[in-house]
Amino acid sequence: MPGSCKNHDLILAHKRCYHCKEWICPKCTTRIFHHLFCSTRCIIFFRLSETAAFLKLLFTSPQKAFKRKGSRFVKSPYLERFLIVFIFFLNVVLINDMKDDRNLLENRVVNLKSELELLNEEQKKMVIEKMERMNRLSPVITGGLKSKVDNKRITISGEGGNGRIINLYLNRELRHTIVSNSGEFKFEDVGLIPGENEIEIRSVDDRGVDEVIKVYKVYYSSEDLETTGSNFTRGARGNKMIALTFDGGASDTFTDEILDILNNKGIKSTFFLTGKFIKKFPGPVRRMVEEGHEVGNHTYSHPHLTTFEINMRHDTRPGISYSVFQSELLKADSLFYKATGRRLARLWRSPYGEQNEQIRFWAAELGYQHIGWTTGDVNGENMDSHDWVSDKGSHLYKTAEEIKNRLLSFGLNDPDGANGAVILMHLGSSRTDDQVYEILPELIDTFMDMDYEFCRVSELIWKKSETGYRD
Repeated sequence: MPGSCKNHDLILAHKRCYHCKEWICPKCTTRIFHHLFCSTRCIIFFRLSETAAFLKLLFTSPQKAFKRKGSRFVKSPYLERFLIVFIFFLNVVLINDMKDDRNLLENRVVNLKSELELLNEEQKKMVIEKMERMNRLSPVITGGLKSKVDNKRITISGEGGNGRIINLYLNRELRHTIVSNSGEFKFEDVGLIPGENEIEIRSVDDRGVDEVIKVYKVYYSSEDLETTGSNFTRGARGNKMIALTFDGGASDTFTDEILDILNNKGIKSTFFLTGKFIKKFPGPVRRMVEEGHEVGNHTYSHPHLTTFEINMRHDTRPGISYSVFQSELLKADSLFYKATGRRLARLWRSPYGEQNEQIRFWAAELGYQHIGWTTGDVNGENMDSHDWVSDKGSHLYKTAEEIKNRLLSFGLNDPDGANGAVILMHLGSSRTDDQVYEILPELIDTFMDMDYEFCRVSELIWKKSETGYRD
């Protein structure tokens, strides 16, 4: 009978750790030398116990230690001993990578559990079903060069060299190592990243010759990823609702003044903060939470994520990998939890607006949906205030009055007006005069006089999903 995973109570597990015998789900499973383990600790203790047994046999009966019955992959006892030591240290080298992956998964489960406590029964049922889908059996990839799967973990099997070390590389990084005694290989529960994955199977013979056996292209996506991985820019056009959003990167020049205005007007907004902002200004961050505002993720260090600055294209920037990007989100969330005792809302906004499907999928795997801002049907019409522009010689520069009029005139020739709009503003600016935040009271009053209701971004999302919409 299966049991609950030792790390994730809500996930049903079908396998046990080879060392501690506890139930473990696919997310907690690491396969090393034909055995399944739940953690780096169990791998180390298992290897230490085997090493201790080998040393004991070495001192009591050296011939048995170097000429084990049934050993088929080498004839020389010295070469066998070398391979055992080599594979053991190779395993140790991989421990740091496995530890990073495990931390990402554990953080994700903590976030899901904390959110689960706040959901109603119907929403809770949806989350549990989602987690069960994530835990279903891994599909097996055998022959095809290109495959599309909707499961994060897969099994790779095929034919390899007899008596060889078989290595699996995922996106050019060594992830798994086994020894093939039968001329075949099988890697179970290979973890994928959202989007395209290049899997290369290589073999090393007893002379050290390294050659490619198989190459696979596996595209990983799912209904959940595609939904959460979308770029949300506008709520339902049938509802007269507007979301005021503020980005906080490195400066909190006018944070208190903005919070005072929102408090006086009785408005709740959504803030997107970097980890560095949270670390530097914990007081204003706690005030946002205490006054009922929503706080989303703006990454830790506000990096460029795509090549748009270089070539006007949104290709993923060199140096921005799956693990590097996810660590940006996780570090910001960790700092927010340290400052407030709460987790960030499962919303994120890319620095400089630089993002693409691949990056959004990486964020979606952690439960984050990307939030942009609203653009209109008329060319150049949008709800980006450009309040951060301080150079009066720039074509993007507008006075505070011009910014107010441009935002208020959005959708005047559209029957839907500014319904469902997301407005982008900032908490800091290098302007020395004509500060944009000062037009906020009049901007809010005018929209209210037009019967618009101000809300958080999450309310726009829920309202759009519940009532349907027209884009």
